Amino acid sequence: MGSIRLCTGTNGLLRLVLVAAVAAASVAESVEAQGVYQGISNSVLTAGVGVSGTENGSNAAGRFFVREAGATGGTLMRLPIPAVPPRLATPGSYVTIRIDGGTKPLVPPATVQTEKGWDLIFGDVIAGTLTAAGAWLVQPTVSGNRIIATWRTLPGAIAPPLNIPPIEVDLVMSIVYDVVSYEFKVRNMDTVPHSVGLRFAQDFQVPGSVDGPVIAPGAGTIFRETDIGAGQIPPFWRAYDGSNARTVGATLSSGATIPNRLTFGDAETVLIPLWAFTPNPARDFTGTTVSGASGVYFSEVLVPGQTTGPTFRTYFGRNHATINFGPQLDSGVDGPLSLTFDSAAPAGSQLKPDPFEVKAFARNHVGINLTGVRATLTLPEGWTTPGQNLTSAPTTVVNGETAEFTWSVKPAGTASGRLSYTVSFSSSEGPSASVAREIDIPALPVQSFPVLQQVSFPYVFADDSPAVAFGLSNLDFNLLRWNQTQGQYEAVSALVPGEGYWLNNLTTAPINLVGATPVSSAGGQYEIRLKNGWNQIGNPFLLRVRWGDVLVRDRDGVEAPLPVSVAGDLHHNWILPTFYPYNTAHNGNPASPPYFFSGLNDDLVPFQGAWVKSLKNSISLIIPAPIGRSASVNRTAVQERNSATNWAMRLMVTGSAGAASTSHIGLSTTASDGYDLKDIEQPPPFREGLLVSLVRDNWGGRSASYVKEIQAASGGRKSWKLRVSSEAANQEVVLSWPDMGIAPRSYEFYVVDEATGHRQMMRQTSSLRVNTGDSSTRSLTIVAEPKTAAGAFRFTNWRVVSRGPSSATIGFVATADANVRIRIMRGSGSAVRSLVTRAVSSGSETQLNWDYKDAKGVSVPAGAYTIELRGSTPDGQSATVIIPHIVVR
Repeated sequence: MGSIRLCTGTNGLLRLVLVAAVAAASVAESVEAQGVYQGISNSVLTAGVGVSGTENGSNAAGRFFVREAGATGGTLMRLPIPAVPPRLATPGSYVTIRIDGGTKPLVPPATVQTEKGWDLIFGDVIAGTLTAAGAWLVQPTVSGNRIIATWRTLPGAIAPPLNIPPIEVDLVMSIVYDVVSYEFKVRNMDTVPHSVGLRFAQDFQVPGSVDGPVIAPGAGTIFRETDIGAGQIPPFWRAYDGSNARTVGATLSSGATIPNRLTFGDAETVLIPLWAFTPNPARDFTGTTVSGASGVYFSEVLVPGQTTGPTFRTYFGRNHATINFGPQLDSGVDGPLSLTFDSAAPAGSQLKPDPFEVKAFARNHVGINLTGVRATLTLPEGWTTPGQNLTSAPTTVVNGETAEFTWSVKPAGTASGRLSYTVSFSSSEGPSASVAREIDIPALPVQSFPVLQQVSFPYVFADDSPAVAFGLSNLDFNLLRWNQTQGQYEAVSALVPGEGYWLNNLTTAPINLVGATPVSSAGGQYEIRLKNGWNQIGNPFLLRVRWGDVLVRDRDGVEAPLPVSVAGDLHHNWILPTFYPYNTAHNGNPASPPYFFSGLNDDLVPFQGAWVKSLKNSISLIIPAPIGRSASVNRTAVQERNSATNWAMRLMVTGSAGAASTSHIGLSTTASDGYDLKDIEQPPPFREGLLVSLVRDNWGGRSASYVKEIQAASGGRKSWKLRVSSEAANQEVVLSWPDMGIAPRSYEFYVVDEATGHRQMMRQTSSLRVNTGDSSTRSLTIVAEPKTAAGAFRFTNWRVVSRGPSSATIGFVATADANVRIRIMRGSGSAVRSLVTRAVSSGSETQLNWDYKDAKGVSVPAGAYTIELRGSTPDGQSATVIIPHIVVR
């Protein structure tokens, strides 16, 4: 760990005092830095890049640093660190320029490059053998509020025939509130094309804390070495100190060039190799004796000779604010990501800090000065800014400069959950912007509940009996919990954090919890013990917890706790990896699905209960205390795009009084015909009623009822067993398939009634009416039959056989049930006669006779004719065959 102290230098340059805190030895060593640096600052950050000299045995040139502004500000991005056994020396934060596929550095006694490609450090003036490989064309220089520089390779540095290609890289650095903008522009000065890529190795540090864990939308909490590939790159990442107030992180979208790869790991494994990185999933980079680092990779791009190539842009810094990088204005909002709850404070004043500060900024890069610039704050209902206007006084923002605005906000203390506020910017010249920021409000003890909801209570109660804790009569509510042993619901006698319940609130008034104290997060986690089968659980804390950050422990095993994603895989089979919160929209709209099928990137929300299925009787969930979050994160799982080999469609059952139930079937190239993680089990219903289930009784330990069954897109016949259940016997219900249009036309779909054997083509109609009978259930099967010729309807074995001068026989086979029309035409194309339009069956040979007469019954003269077969299927496919024929008299 370390911090940097800026000292006055000569000629506008910065010299640094590096304070290296060596946690392993529990001592601090202060050494005078020898490197010379250029730096820029604002009210939040100081950032710079090395010009020349050395730093702890490494080049200072091309090494980057970022620190918090002010005399007590901590380091966010580190310079080279000396070796303190057992820790190795690390080369600091730098950019690798990869040319033509890269290569390993030279290893003495070798002095000649033996591979074509190159991995060189931007700004470096030495290669692996101390041979100069590059030089500043323009030394880092402060220009206004930016640092500009140009570095170039030295083609003659290594003996021919493998000279380094002549590549130039421009750097532009600037500070946008609490992040540093880095732009690298590549130029190929050679006469032949070269591929060029970049890696920005960032030795990051959380001030006053260990280096992590890292919080990244979609990737969750990262504390072990991790490699994230293209298509999965999060929009940003942050690491927090214990108070969530001091952060470090990077923005990887919203104005940035989205990288092709993002890595996290120990500084030794990330920084020492110039490009290569192989993560060790067991290696933790968040301890007091280790150091965290990240690698931001931009894959090689082929740059033609004598051509300027791409510009790679990325942002790094405190990264606490929400920033929109716009074409005219960079604008942002900063404030707490969450508030805390003080149960000892009076009601209405329990949210802390109260007030809290909201800062906003607008950076002008329109090209002209902007006048009349105003910022307007829009707050959640009831929140105020005592003594301040929500709209600021107008100001002028000079081109290239930044205006900042501040409000002191008092939260209302009534609403909880994830709220948002917005700052809008306007100017007299027209450029404007708007930035929304989310804030997590702890789950307050006053809550409004729908008539029916699956709930939990993140509090410990002085009296945990429900009526006392709710401040209600037992007649005002029903509170039930699933008993796995008895397979039924039972009344709840005591409220326990981490448990889930069904609450039927018979009042319309909010429930004001009595004697409620938040669950302590001092231990950093909370354990929920599960039983084999379905369990109702809830978040025991006042803020959201990502499901993918929950750990699973086998109390009877010796394995360490595992993430849900691992404990739920097919190897461990400890738990289903999905949790099921109730969809309250189902209360007013029975056609809405009763549950959300929530995955790793979804949150356990305070006061919201959910189903979880344990596959063993010795499983516990370890819920981590909230340590920070990713603001403005869409937690919706990414859906696969429907295609011929990846699709899913609904099967809906509706009954009287609007009752409805839904299941999903489909195919995927990443699914199997047996159980896999794409198949979703059906949790217990809250009450008896209409239900449609996909039944799998041949899957061994995974035999169960499912709400989603996705089979392998491997060709061949597919089938799904369907069970429709009703509360009462002999109920008339309608099974429908509203998404048939997305199902591939390479299959014909049928619904088969197992009781009667009736088989109906699903493309011919949109629904089927059935009766649930005396048993209140009806079994159906959905069958998908592949069509021939990759799904194309066609005619086969067609022929015309002359029977002499008076007639001919026309024969053919249709590959699907179809209506077929046969026409006779002259060689000129005019119609002679339409023989017939008739339905034919798939695979059966059809024969028709033409008596050589036209539509008027007159014999046609000898000559050339054509016979047209035209067919159409119920699902809209068509086929045509033209057969030439000679009539001989």
